[in-house]
Amino acid sequence: MGNIPVTVAEYRLIFQNFAVVKPEGISIVLPVRNVIDVGLLKRVLLRFFRLIHLVRRIREILLIYLKIRQQYMMLFSLILKRRIRTLGRNRQLSVYSVRNVVTSLLKVLLISAQNVGNTSVMNA
Repeated sequence: MGNIPVTVAEYRLIFQNFAVVKPEGISIVLPVRNVIDVGLLKRVLLRFFRLIHLVRRIREILLIYLKIRQQYMMLFSLILKRRIRTLGRNRQLSVYSVRNVVTSLLKVLLISAQNVGNTSVMNA
């Protein structure tokens, strides 16, 4: 029942007969005139709240990505500063150590993405 698509005309029919109120950022549909098809209303509400849940998950993933990216940029700038210093002393930072740093950052990113996936499965 939840997988039946809701057409634009059905949405219009719902929102002509119902009003949307938003206490604390969560939209709730309240009947204004006569109550129409309850099954249709249930389908619309299910889709609406699934969409809100999906947007929240995407936002969490983006926040984690931005934090990791910020840490990566800080680490990269430190590596560059260190490399410049070592070049000044005629010592170069090896490509191997840079590769290790990038690999470890990618592992952190993968673990964070898996953790977000696990929490979204648990919250669903």
